[in-house]
Amino acid sequence: MWAPALGPGSHASSYADATGAGANYVYLVDAADDKGNVRELQLIIFGRESDGEGWLEIEAHGGSGVRYRVCDAAEAPTAARRALDR
Repeated sequence: MWAPALGPGSHASSYADATGAGANYVYLVDAADDKGNVRELQLIIFGRESDGEGWLEIEAHGGSGVRYRVCDAAEAPTAARRALDR
């Protein structure tokens, strides 16, 4: 699934990491697949907030993003970009 990266401060919640030295940020992300089907995913970014740059390619299981990587908008399928109006 793909989604535009969310900007700083747009997280739904945050919590202290296991060491207590930092925070993990929870985002609720509207993401689309290569056919343009949209669903909401929960994505946790560990140790920092999302910077809002680029897009995310997300491996999702159920309603959770398991892994993600930052990519350019051009790497996201056209159907996904259109479904998310980006």
